[in-house]
Amino acid sequence: WQSYFDLILVDARKPLFFGEGTVLRQVDTTTGRLKIGTYTGPLQHGIVYSGGSSDIVCDLLGAKGKDILYIGDHIFGDILKSKKRQGWRTFLVIPELAQELHVWTDKSSLFEELQGLDIFLAELYKHLDSSSNERPDISTIQRRVKKVTHDMDMCYGM
Repeated sequence: WQSYFDLILVDARKPLFFGEGTVLRQVDTTTGRLKIGTYTGPLQHGIVYSGGSSDIVCDLLGAKGKDILYIGDHIFGDILKSKKRQGWRTFLVIPELAQELHVWTDKSSLFEELQGLDIFLAELYKHLDSSSNERPDISTIQRRVKKVTHDMDMCYGM
């Protein structure tokens, strides 16, 4: 995966990263340990760095603003800050989305049933107006909607 990126930076220590920053160091990817001393050389493709600042990133890449795509998993600490401070393009990683998509495809029958119940309710009320004296009994449908909604919530771990 590292070959997909021009620069890989971990442990940025936000919000410091978007301000004064911290010491930029190389990471030994075999051991996970930081190499001793501040990294001051040119950008090396495939090397993982730790710390630094948004200004150092711009300098290393020789780019700024919209020329940089910043990937993060926190809407405020990553996405909004990088846009406001540096004008970088952003990509938000949402780990929970994988579970959402799994439930959506795996339990599509629940979504379809809920949609069917909604359509059934709409049909019951379609020809009624404010002058109608009789109202349909929807208690059975309400119980079923409650059950299906509960089953959906349980799939999401709620």
